[in-house]
Amino acid sequence: MTSKKSRIKETLYHFLVENGPMTTAQLMYEMKSPLGSSNQLSQVLRTCYLFERVDIVMSGVAGGRRYETILWGALPLDVATRRFFGAPKHQIQPLSKQPVFVREYVEAIQNEVDE
Repeated sequence: MTSKKSRIKETLYHFLVENGPMTTAQLMYEMKSPLGSSNQLSQVLRTCYLFERVDIVMSGVAGGRRYETILWGALPLDVATRRFFGAPKHQIQPLSKQPVFVREYVEAIQNEVDE
């Protein structure tokens, strides 16, 4: 059984891999916002090891001032999942609590190594 957060991470990851880096606002617009609020989306992107800040871009005008927006991208799986290989295993984020596609990737690599 996967949690809502895991499904959101998986959806975001595959979308960013397929479409390239985007800002939070672009993601909300392009994905028709199945991800909750922009604050929730930003929190997932900021805290999840699957995503990285690609760039900071100047965006629209608010109150006569331009503001910066983070451009988010998805890390390659081989880079993002390094924490799950070798000893010590990651204790705070165990593999069993990760999205299904991450678990399958790590298990496939581990099976290749064991053979």
